Amino acid sequence: MRPAAVLKMLCAALVLVAAAAITVPVAHADFAECVQACVDQFDADKAECDRQLDETLAQLDQEAEDCLANNPNDPIGAGLCMREVNIKRFRAQADHKRCVSVANTVAYNCYRDCQNSPSAP
Repeated sequence: MRPAAVLKMLCAALVLVAAAAITVPVAHADFAECVQACVDQFDADKAECDRQLDETLAQLDQEAEDCLANNPNDPIGAGLCMREVNIKRFRAQADHKRCVSVANTVAYNCYRDCQNSPSAP
């Protein structure tokens, strides 16, 4: 998978996380219900981040196998190819951390909104 495609996919994920956060209802009658909605949204957002990481890593595993298959008698070529795959893997993991961080921030802001509701303790 090309780096631009990975970046587009991760940006789309962040947009989904942000869009989902906007749809979390804040006007719950019960504070605990409001907090639970925030937790549920975080769990869903984090699961989406995890799903995208798993998908990207599976594609990179295939690319790594292709590196070895396409360079059977060229250890330098295979090594350079694997280096590129490992760079993509590192970037995917960093993007995953950012995605989870965004989900965490959204959940925190949701919780703060719950605290500002009339039913907050």
